[in-house]
Amino acid sequence: MDPTAANGLLAMAVSGLVALLALFGIVWVFRRGPRWARILVVVVVILLVLAIIAGYLYILALARAFAGP
Repeated sequence: MDPTAANGLLAMAVSGLVALLALFGIVWVFRRGPRWARILVVVVVILLVLAIIAGYLYILALARAFAGP
């Protein structure tokens, strides 16, 4: 296996573990965490969704700008 593919697989594995850890953290906060932590998690998730939508719209705008006639 070439090093680029190995690095890609390692990055995917690490990001999957981080996502799983974040999911367990969110579940723990909603089960046993304080009220302020729940509010903070909701605000962060809303901001993350808005950032994803903004990035998608930005990529669409770039694609239209460079598409040509």
